[in-house]
Amino acid sequence: GGGGGGGGGGGGAGGLAGDAVAGLSMLKSASAQNDQNMSAFERKLAKEQKRALEEEIRLEKERGVEENAIMEHMQELSAGGGAEAAKGLVGSIVGTDAAAIAAASAAYQESVDETKRMLEESGKGGRHSQIAAYKRQKAALERQAEALQPRVDEVGGAFSLAQERLETLSKEKEEQNTFVERLKTEIEKLTVLEQQSEHQGELEKLKSLVMLNEQLKAQESAFKANCKRQLANLQAQLKDVSASGGADDEESAKIKEIEDMHVKVMAKYDKLRQLVAERNLAIAAKVRLIDDIPTRTELIQYERRFVELYSQVALKLGENKKYFETYNTLEDTYKFMEKEVNLINSISENFDAAMQSKATKEQFLQQFESIIKGVQDSLQRQNTTLEGKAVRLESLAVNHQNLVDEQRRYFKAVKDFQEECNKNELYSQKLAQLGGPLEG
Repeated sequence: GGGGGGGGGGGGAGGLAGDAVAGLSMLKSASAQNDQNMSAFERKLAKEQKRALEEEIRLEKERGVEENAIMEHMQELSAGGGAEAAKGLVGSIVGTDAAAIAAASAAYQESVDETKRMLEESGKGGRHSQIAAYKRQKAALERQAEALQPRVDEVGGAFSLAQERLETLSKEKEEQNTFVERLKTEIEKLTVLEQQSEHQGELEKLKSLVMLNEQLKAQESAFKANCKRQLANLQAQLKDVSASGGADDEESAKIKEIEDMHVKVMAKYDKLRQLVAERNLAIAAKVRLIDDIPTRTELIQYERRFVELYSQVALKLGENKKYFETYNTLEDTYKFMEKEVNLINSISENFDAAMQSKATKEQFLQQFESIIKGVQDSLQRQNTTLEGKAVRLESLAVNHQNLVDEQRRYFKAVKDFQEECNKNELYSQKLAQLGGPLEG
């Protein structure tokens, strides 16, 4: 019975030690895998857990060794050593009766059982104390974790703010890069326009004036800074002199001289500033004059736009004239047809009444003849109008042909003039090239 209990106790200790070893191996593998992703506090916590498990394994091994030694000793007592002890006990109690022997045997068995029970309780008590120590250590680590949590939150907030600041700076950098690229594009466009411009001399002069203006501004800023610095030094010196309780006549004269110099310099500065303002006004006036002068390209564009506008207006005017003429023609046709219908209706209505007597018949014929004469007169007037319009059309056609011929002669004259201008420019360049060495 005692051997079975001891075996059970050893098995329990071995199982607990095995669980501790397995937990330690799992903790090592997890620590090896997550060491890159853990914070400093988590690494410290894992290290403490590892140390606690190693301590628990060591205690379990020591307790197992102690239990094994006690159990071996008990087995020796139960096997060989127990018989020898029984013989010594029987020899010592020779002469006693059977009841005393039975009482001694029962006391021996009770002492053995008490020893086993005490061993088991001692083993259990050691295990509970180790678990309690582990729990206390775990609670202490958890308290440390809770104490460090505000610091972790603070660091996390600072990291978030830094991340937002980094994103804001990245966006600003991208916007600045975009702005710089746009400025480069505009500068390239302005450079191309400058190269294509016909007013190179004015542009160069304007550039020199702008550079002079910038230099004067820089000199003005440097002069202001120098004056402010000298004024501050003089005020400090004046304050020191006032604090010292008075100044020598030499120092007063020097200060007065410096003040007079400062007044002269400021007057000179005001005069230079006025000159700069006048120069800026002159530059602005020149720029306005340059902007008011259209270039050849602009003149060509204006001419094209005016030609296009004139063509559109002429086309629209022709269409309107056609519409008016069509309307007038249709209106006249409608009037003539309406008169014809009224005449036919009048004849058909009065024909029966006019044929009843000879007098009415003659009167009807006279009216009919007058109507026919009026129609012929109207026809003659329309033919006369048609002949006049035909003559006018023929004269306009002749005039148009003359204008077309004049336009062709104009274009030819312009082309010849352009060629002669080109020849003149070429000859002028050749003469300039030939005249240079002769003068030299």
